[in-house]
Amino acid sequence: VVLTSGETSKTVSTLSTSVKLAEELNAVGTYSVAVRALGLVTETLNNANGVTVNSGLTITKLNNVNVTAVKNDGTVVWEAVEGTNNYAVYLNDAYVSNATGTQYGLTINDAGDYNVKVVAVGDGETTITSGLSNASAFNFNKLGLATNFAVTNDNLTFTGVTGALDYAVKL
Repeated sequence: VVLTSGETSKTVSTLSTSVKLAEELNAVGTYSVAVRALGLVTETLNNANGVTVNSGLTITKLNNVNVTAVKNDGTVVWEAVEGTNNYAVYLNDAYVSNATGTQYGLTINDAGDYNVKVVAVGDGETTITSGLSNASAFNFNKLGLATNFAVTNDNLTFTGVTGALDYAVKL
């Protein structure tokens, strides 16, 4: 199988009649697909290589998604990728959900450091998924909760949260 994009070409050898394109195509671009049957010429086997046949198929590997923000309410925001409106959201490399559009609301209850990735999902026929391994990570820290509330002499006090820059007190 020969995958060609512009002047770039990749040949994939396979013993089967299928190739996992998402695993083979690392570079973003549009590829034409050609297939050639390979043989072996020896004293006992007389199978010469076949002619390369253009399959007529064109496949586009989608661009990587650029995550631009994780809002305070847990909403992940990213830039749209041409060729799809379907995205897969991952938190710490674990699949969370699919989303359409350019944002998704995460539910995170525990404080800590998190890594979010979003993958552009292809249709599996003319567009190939951008891939988790190539996805750029957006790191963020969810702050813990203030604790130990007390009121003494009309003064509210509480234990602060590591990493907090400010506090909003709702009365």
